[in-house]
Amino acid sequence: MALTIVAAGIIFPLLAWGGYALLPFDSPVLQSAPLRVVYTLRCSFFATIPIMLGKTFVSHEFIMHIGIFIYIIHNIIKNNSVSFEQQNSPQEKSR
Repeated sequence: MALTIVAAGIIFPLLAWGGYALLPFDSPVLQSAPLRVVYTLRCSFFATIPIMLGKTFVSHEFIMHIGIFIYIIHNIIKNNSVSFEQQNSPQEKSR
């Protein structure tokens, strides 16, 4: 855990500086197609860095544990709402 925090502390400023240095805030007016392709490649390269870091540092098992946790919470909420509907149904009140 500590290694991840240290890595994030080192990598985030580099990503922020890289985004500021490589990508302008206003998109430039590009007259030719090759310049547009180069600008698009620069943007896509910068966008793939966080994706690759996420794939590297977040394991598949961790994602599966989160999915199982969400599934369990969903079932609890579903079961509670079904039992609430059964308790408050009009047929139960008339009997």
